[in-house]
Amino acid sequence: VLRLGSSAARAMPAAPKRQRSASLDRAALLAAAAPKRRGRKPELSVLQDDASAAPLPPPSLADVLDRASTLAAFMSKVSEAGVAATLDSAAVALVLRRLPSLLAAAAIAPEDTLEQRLEAGEGIEVAALPSKWPSDSVARTQLMQSGANGGGEGIGNPGTSPFLWAHERIEEVLDDTELRQAASFSWLADTAVFYGTLRPGPPFPVHILEDCADEALRRLVDVSIARQNGSEEECLAQACRLARGAAMSHALARHRIYAEVARRVAAKVREGAQHVFGSALHDAALSLALVRPWDSEAAQAAASLLLALKTRWGRPATSSAGACTKGVEEGILQPVLASSSKAGERNGEAKKNQDVCFTSMEGGVVVMMIVDGHGKRGGQAAGELRDALKRQLPHIPRGPSATKGLADALLVADAALLLHPKIDAEHSGATCAVLRIEGLDGRGPSGRRLAVAHLGDCRAIMGRCEEGGKLWSTVRLTEDHRPDEALEAARLLAAGGRVRKAPLQVAASSGGGGGSSSSNGKPPKANFEDCEGFGGPSRLWHRGNGGLGPGAAL
Repeated sequence: VLRLGSSAARAMPAAPKRQRSASLDRAALLAAAAPKRRGRKPELSVLQDDASAAPLPPPSLADVLDRASTLAAFMSKVSEAGVAATLDSAAVALVLRRLPSLLAAAAIAPEDTLEQRLEAGEGIEVAALPSKWPSDSVARTQLMQSGANGGGEGIGNPGTSPFLWAHERIEEVLDDTELRQAASFSWLADTAVFYGTLRPGPPFPVHILEDCADEALRRLVDVSIARQNGSEEECLAQACRLARGAAMSHALARHRIYAEVARRVAAKVREGAQHVFGSALHDAALSLALVRPWDSEAAQAAASLLLALKTRWGRPATSSAGACTKGVEEGILQPVLASSSKAGERNGEAKKNQDVCFTSMEGGVVVMMIVDGHGKRGGQAAGELRDALKRQLPHIPRGPSATKGLADALLVADAALLLHPKIDAEHSGATCAVLRIEGLDGRGPSGRRLAVAHLGDCRAIMGRCEEGGKLWSTVRLTEDHRPDEALEAARLLAAGGRVRKAPLQVAASSGGGGGSSSSNGKPPKANFEDCEGFGGPSRLWHRGNGGLGPGAAL
């Protein structure tokens, strides 16, 4: 949890060492924010064996922050740099990447009390961040000192001081045309994702997102600028990530960046470009889904992207069951594929079964899939998710790349679900598990390979027959993604979510399906203050949205 994003941070160029000054040094900011030029050879220092060898340069501030293992140590180093005006843009990027996970770890600690806190109805989320220093000079001084000392009693959110120092530097970069244009695309995307995820304030600094989106749009539209900022693929991926961050804020619902990235991703999908079949495509779809209702430009872009997703992979694979298919030698293997599903119960009565299954075998490759729908439209969502996955199955690569192929297929399928015109993917969704076995064409056990991908609490278990069929054992192939498990809770909190059990009146009506519905088809407001207790599973809720229902779509 504490190391998220560190590898990307180490790739950031370090700013040159500077003297203390009251404001940022423009040359250093330009050097640190500028993207690396392609083809340029790195400058290497050769150490001599004699005593006259020059000493190694001190580590950059970004490297120091990257090695900070606790929030207190992180706070101290950021605050020292802020007071000394040495917080360069590379270090700011480290703050933006690492602070959410550090705050999430602090919110969950101690981990052994997490279950007890959730049972008591506590909502677990990262502490709120202000968007400006206290106006009172004494309070400001105390906050600065507490940051330099690694925190202390009575300071509120321990992440306040490092964030506000970074916030000052970010505003200085974005307010200066030359500095803003020199900033790398990844720096802009990191900024947008942080502000959109943790939503500091009030007041929320929406101008930060506007500046980042404006600059990203300028670079995408101007081909000459795009070439100066890295490859086209990398720029598009960062622009999609930036759009997702802006959309997650719920404060920038109208901007051309959403339609622009969706149109460009749709074009790449039609061309068959492989690099968009993962997180970049999903980011583009999610950003559009979060800014509904759409204006005409966004609606056209969403329709174009959805059409590209449905036509790119052609017809879906057909389901098959029974004995072996052609290519599986008789007497070596006779696999049988089958599926069964039983509806759960709520208050002693059977619930509507919203599970869908799929099995297929072709050319010695077996695929099995279970999709578990949640929410009022869970059955429809499960069916759409299954069909989207089926369209991609014939294109999953063989060999070691199969697992990543399945994972990318899940992202593509979810992207199609997010853009579906008739499914409310915010309050209805599905979890799933997909299992793929290749090498069942007579090559023996050494030629077989198993790949699994899953989302949520859908689980894959393998039965293993031993001792000539006399003993069976089970092997767990997946670990559930549950909001009440510490690592998963930390991931959700760092991504801007809240984990909490539902009030009994909501939990009793929703069961395990993700929320009851009101007259408008959406979950009713959850009354956390005036309720008889809390029940059901721990859920992922919208953070800062008051009484809106939990997000059922994982």
